[in-house]
Amino acid sequence: MKRLLFLLTLVLLIANSGHTQSGDPYVDDVKHYLTINGMEAQYSVAIDQMFVMLKQQYKDAGVLEETWAELEAKKPDALEDVKGMMVSAYRGYFDREDIQNLIVFFESEATKQRAADPTQLTEAQKEYLSNFFNSKTGAKLIASQESLTNMVGEISQVWSGTMYQNMVNALKERGYVLPD
Repeated sequence: MKRLLFLLTLVLLIANSGHTQSGDPYVDDVKHYLTINGMEAQYSVAIDQMFVMLKQQYKDAGVLEETWAELEAKKPDALEDVKGMMVSAYRGYFDREDIQNLIVFFESEATKQRAADPTQLTEAQKEYLSNFFNSKTGAKLIASQESLTNMVGEISQVWSGTMYQNMVNALKERGYVLPD
């Protein structure tokens, strides 16, 4: 029941999302964190892949290039939607101080080097990483990893399904239907 309520809330968030800055420092920090940790880039690729799939599905429907361009212009709003939805997931695990610590961590040279080539980490970078993971925020990150990953997966599923359906509906409103 709790999961169903959560998913329904997510659908409502998508439907009612405003695409403006929140003014809430926590929300803004989480959205920034989702940008620097690579999550926004992953969703950007997912949107691009969705359009490749849609164009393939509608290749015989005569969809005009300007229609595709108009629909693809909604990408920034879709990215803001998913980041806004992710805020609720992160709020359950991290307070604002934790999010700020995660931002500092992900912007650090040690984290960038770890992502690029962990075999080239300096001793100082290894120590920095170790200190972070032994910190209160690092411990929360480790402890929440599995459940947060599951929640992010559920959000992703709801978001991507809703976004796909919105694009199909937008094409239908413009008179494009999938060929039989």
